[in-house]
Amino acid sequence: MESNQPESSLFELQYDEELKSSLQSSAKWAGLAALVSFVSTVMGMVGFFIQRAKMQALYRQYAEYGISQPSMSSGMISALISFVIGVVLFVFLMKFSRKTKSGLESNEGYLLNEGFSGLAVYFRIIGIVLIIAIIFILFALMALLG
Repeated sequence: MESNQPESSLFELQYDEELKSSLQSSAKWAGLAALVSFVSTVMGMVGFFIQRAKMQALYRQYAEYGISQPSMSSGMISALISFVIGVVLFVFLMKFSRKTKSGLESNEGYLLNEGFSGLAVYFRIIGIVLIIAIIFILFALMALLG
């Protein structure tokens, strides 16, 4: 069954209006997801600093009883790593959204290609972060069991 719909060509990619509509919708949702994740990342950092200030005030209050303040530098390092990863993910997902939308609107194949390369990098970063998380979980399980 071959369709009789007119097709456009972008660097060997054959697409019809249905695929174009789906890609535009995907790019729109990716942009929304990128914005929501960025806002969440920023709110997480703000929450971290608010919580850190509360903890420091609490330890200052109980310092007269001999309770010492623990080092909070590891929490700061992990918060900064999380923030950097969140911002990098935002950048590449937003790149996919913007480049794909503009590539579809202008029928420019290189813009569409740049958009998909941004999505590819986004998923590579997600994969690397997941592999690292799995490794840490396995180390924690080995430490608990062994």
